[in-house]
Amino acid sequence: KRILLIMILSCFTAVGFAQLASEGDYRSVATGDWTNPATWQVRTSGTWVAATVAPLSTSNVYLQTGHTINIDAPDAYCKDLHWGFAGSPAVYGSVRLNTSNLNVNGKVRVYNGHAAPITTLGADATFYSGQASSTVTNAAQFTGSSTLGYLKFVGSTRDITVAGEWNGNGTVCYGIFALSPGETGTLNTGMKFRGLDIVSGNIVSNNGAFAIGSTAGTGVLTIQNGAKLTSSRSTQVITQSSSAACETLDIQVGGILELTNNNPEINCNNFINNGTVIYSGTNQNLAKTLLSGANALTAYANVTVNCGTGLNLPENAAITLSGNLKFTNGNLLIPFSSSLTLQNGNALIDGASATSYIQTLSSGATSGVLKIVGLSTARTIPVGSSNNFLPVTLNPLAVSNFDINVFSGATANALPNGTPLTAAQKLKMVDAV
Repeated sequence: KRILLIMILSCFTAVGFAQLASEGDYRSVATGDWTNPATWQVRTSGTWVAATVAPLSTSNVYLQTGHTINIDAPDAYCKDLHWGFAGSPAVYGSVRLNTSNLNVNGKVRVYNGHAAPITTLGADATFYSGQASSTVTNAAQFTGSSTLGYLKFVGSTRDITVAGEWNGNGTVCYGIFALSPGETGTLNTGMKFRGLDIVSGNIVSNNGAFAIGSTAGTGVLTIQNGAKLTSSRSTQVITQSSSAACETLDIQVGGILELTNNNPEINCNNFINNGTVIYSGTNQNLAKTLLSGANALTAYANVTVNCGTGLNLPENAAITLSGNLKFTNGNLLIPFSSSLTLQNGNALIDGASATSYIQTLSSGATSGVLKIVGLSTARTIPVGSSNNFLPVTLNPLAVSNFDINVFSGATANALPNGTPLTAAQKLKMVDAV
């Protein structure tokens, strides 16, 4: 009985590595055009038969080793897309996108197995059981002029990549994420594209980087109106490679980038930011650049602070905010060597409270500064020190600019580290300026 149990468990383990068979699956049987039924076999009632039509948006597609499939229509469709590879050096199943869209309604996956493609009609044989998911991705999966075409992800909420089935290397085409509005696509690995547009939906990257561009300083990642990119990655979130920056990150009006880990790094040569950046998590730092040639990320349109401990601006930095500042949770901390300029003094500051406000830090005679530009109406600015919430109300008689800082340890001349007050004087006041 014990031996039988071990054998049964072993069978379950083997099945765990295989892809499940589905009615309507397609597999390539030769190099050919996507729309040509002769390129495919389709799984019907548990057996493989010659296809009579091209794959549909509900069809799982397997590109078998050594077959190159040419996209010969403006748009081609599938559900899950599986690339086969085998051998050393590796031989891939590949796709030639030309200038077309390959619309994927499911996930992308790489599998190892079947050095000789399986094309026998009839039963599944080892087609599914002989596959092992892999992370070996390579530019050879895209051939010829494929770099001009788009790998396009559409449809509803799902995992688009799964750990152990993909990695961030090798994708040399352009990418589009155009999920239905309100739907979420989750990436459990990094992804690489020549350029990427996030058009609609929320794309959630679970600790994987976006590598954008074919060479150093190339490639544009655009987050369009109504679309959102959420990344939980620490260190590199968007880049060209581990050692080179991409060309541009473009957050358009209505686009949202949310960063949830504590040390996000965005390496780009151009930071075009007309949308909203949300910093969430526990203890967050403003996104930084570390690679040579990457430009500092200093200009923001709208920022949301949703950090339990706080959002820390970088040292020795001049950060500008042209739009609205929203507080959901935590303080925004300005180091003693830095400034934050609200370029539109009348813009909205929303959600601030005694536990969520702008905090200026001091060191010696120097304090971080909040700058208000072009204020024309009375408003209360939510500022304070580490120990005290001390909002200040401004009521200008004309359009005016203000510099604000708060420090603990009140002084007679109202300067950080200035002439101290006596203990008796401090008894009847808040010990801050």
